[in-house]
Amino acid sequence: MRGTTKAAVLEGDSECPDIVAFSVYDTKHVNFLSTACTSLHRREKTKKVFDKNAGINIMMRFLRPNITDDYNHGMNNVDQADQLQGTYQFDCWMRKRKWWWAIWMWGVQLLLVNAYVLYKKSHLLIWKTQKSKLLTQYEFRKSIVLD
Repeated sequence: MRGTTKAAVLEGDSECPDIVAFSVYDTKHVNFLSTACTSLHRREKTKKVFDKNAGINIMMRFLRPNITDDYNHGMNNVDQADQLQGTYQFDCWMRKRKWWWAIWMWGVQLLLVNAYVLYKKSHLLIWKTQKSKLLTQYEFRKSIVLD
């Protein structure tokens, strides 16, 4: 049933201290396993959704487990780097070539993503550039090729 929550804590194991297993059912099961969780509760959030009957966007309130926000805000851009690398993947045509080309191109793509992340962070933190004046990842890659 939607909204069902289950949680369990493993205590007393010296090799795996205080592991929390947490499961929420929304439209699908969402499972978390954490050693960094200190408490489990739900936070009330809002987001814009389109109402078919009214034909407009309305603000919907919903409850979200705090462990979800902790994960999203504390992942240190790991998932975002994977997303950036997958967005403009250019080695799909190389899969039938030499096996090491795929590894080489993966490394090149990783370098491009890291360069873009450094570009954004340095312009925002060091040079205090406005966010609206920064290049998108596509524009950044295009400028590298054209230079």
